[in-house]
Amino acid sequence: ALPTMYAAVSGDVVGGGYNGPGGFKEMWGYPKEVDSTQTSRAPEIQRKFWEVSQTLTGAHFESLEVAAAS
Repeated sequence: ALPTMYAAVSGDVVGGGYNGPGGFKEMWGYPKEVDSTQTSRAPEIQRKFWEVSQTLTGAHFESLEVAAAS
């Protein structure tokens, strides 16, 4: 949970960056900026995650693609 909390409140976090554990194989440790996986950057997975998130939370927002087009 520490990397998530760090990303939420730290002034050092860069927009669009990815923070995770900085320890052994990025599995534990204090947070640092790390590389995201190729899977996490796949547009079709991002779209599906967005749809499922809206369904599970009941919150519906414009996607960034729709907002950028207007």
